[in-house]
Amino acid sequence: MAGAGVKMGPEWSFATATYAHPTISHRRLHRPATSLHQCELMSTWINIIPWLLALPPALWELRNVSKSYGWILGACAGAIVFGGIFLWISVLWLSAANLDNLGYDSIGVAQVMGLLLGPPAGAAFIAKRTGLAAGVFAGVVVGGCVLYITIAIGIGIYGK
Repeated sequence: MAGAGVKMGPEWSFATATYAHPTISHRRLHRPATSLHQCELMSTWINIIPWLLALPPALWELRNVSKSYGWILGACAGAIVFGGIFLWISVLWLSAANLDNLGYDSIGVAQVMGLLLGPPAGAAFIAKRTGLAAGVFAGVVVGGCVLYITIAIGIGIYGK
């Protein structure tokens, strides 16, 4: 409570309801400590890459499904494709970026290779018979299984 005569420190502001630490900025405190995030422009372009890679297949699926089944189902199919591909690229990117930080060489490589090859293989197998949205959904399921199985194996072997 701010009453009359209550002295607030110079780092507290009721107007913005924020607290600024005197020596560490909010930006430095919450930024990942990777070399890719040193330059703001580079960080922005790197963060856009998964979005750019996921958008064309999603728009393609939106167009194909909306012709046959209508815009609502086309939008749902496009959202499934976009979300699945974006999730796959993001998880693969994070796994590959953390591979050098891990002390678990073989299980880390197996995880990255499984995440690289598993979801597209599952998507290609299912998409031949149905459509791209169902294939991407199956790829997400395969990728989740690969990720959790390799995490469980890593915990079993290394204990953490």
